[in-house]
Amino acid sequence: MRKLIVLCLTLTLVGMSVAVHATAPEEVSGDFQVGMPSPPTSVMPAGSNCLIDAAVPFHFTGDLVGSFDADFAIVSHAPCGATGAENFTAMGTFAGQFGDAVGSFSFVFEGTVDSVGAAEGRLVIVDGSEGLSDLRGQLMLTGQTGVGGTYSGALHFDPHTDD
Repeated sequence: MRKLIVLCLTLTLVGMSVAVHATAPEEVSGDFQVGMPSPPTSVMPAGSNCLIDAAVPFHFTGDLVGSFDADFAIVSHAPCGATGAENFTAMGTFAGQFGDAVGSFSFVFEGTVDSVGAAEGRLVIVDGSEGLSDLRGQLMLTGQTGVGGTYSGALHFDPHTDD
C-alpha cells in the first residue's frame, strides 16, 4: 500500500511539471478602416425599429494586422430608411498577424452606434487557428460608422491541452 501511495504521488508531481502557462496580457492598439459593405441581406420593419442584416469588412493596422468580414445583426431604433441609434452584434473570422504569429481567430463583436454615427463596441476572441490558435482577449473599437477608428485592448496566448 505504501508503494502505491508513493507511485501515485510521483505520477501527480510528474503531471504537474508539464503544465502549460499563459503569457502575460499585452496591451495592444491600432487603427481600423471599415470597407464598403455589401448590400444588406435583410431589412425588416419591427414596430418603430428596423432590423438589418449586413456583411461588413474591416481592415486592421497596428499591433494587429489583417482583416475580417463580419455578419452584423443591427437593430436601428428608427423606422427603416431613417437615421437612429443602433445596437449591433456581429460574428466573423479575423485573418492576419499578431506579433510574429500568423493565423486566424473567430470572434463576437457587440456594440452601439449613436444617431450621428459614433460607434463603439467590444470584440471578444472566441477561438483561433494556426499561429493564433491560443490567442485570447478582447478589444474595444471606437470610431465612425462606415469610416473606421481606433482599437485598444489586451491580448495573450493561453495554451491549452486536449485532455
